[in-house]
Amino acid sequence: MRRAMIATPAFDGRVDVNYTYSLVQTIQLCLGNGIRVCPVWWPGEALVQHARNMLVQLAIDAKVDDVLFVDSDQEWKPEEALRLLTHPVQVVGAPVRKKSDEEAYNVRATKGLQENPETGLMAVDSIGTGFLRVTIQALQEVWSCSQPYSKGDQKAHMVFDLQVISGELWGEDTIFCEKLKECGYDIHIDPSFVVGHRGSKT
Repeated sequence: MRRAMIATPAFDGRVDVNYTYSLVQTIQLCLGNGIRVCPVWWPGEALVQHARNMLVQLAIDAKVDDVLFVDSDQEWKPEEALRLLTHPVQVVGAPVRKKSDEEAYNVRATKGLQENPETGLMAVDSIGTGFLRVTIQALQEVWSCSQPYSKGDQKAHMVFDLQVISGELWGEDTIFCEKLKECGYDIHIDPSFVVGHRGSKT
């Protein structure tokens, strides 16, 4: 049976109730489709890049097949998680709308968006890690070429990192996508659904 980790940073130690409802349903649906889903949280860490790095470390140590990064303020339908886990690609995410009145998403596509008629997916430059599935093979390659570091007694690799590029601050998810591309992996989005993003705006 395939094993997938749902990896969630939770800096304040809490998750949204809609996240929890979606998670429980996802575990049940995936189990019925031959995928054992194990949720793992990394609470109480203010540095989100370090929380994500520790989740990567746990996934590699556990030798899971896939990691589905899901933020604690997301909500989704269980069949949407299953769809991401069964796409025949190494990296694929769902667009997450930002919590603002203006319609904007966590996707960067400098060459525009064009759907692949065979897969229904779109290639992009980067996508946020709000709802992103990555195979352990791709994670392992990025981990192997990322700088090891320690934080107290915790040891990790800088898979996720903040960087200043051409005077602009790039977030940890964008840097992660750049590293994936350097390792030869394409970044895809599934445009057939949008994940709920809960907060002051939903």
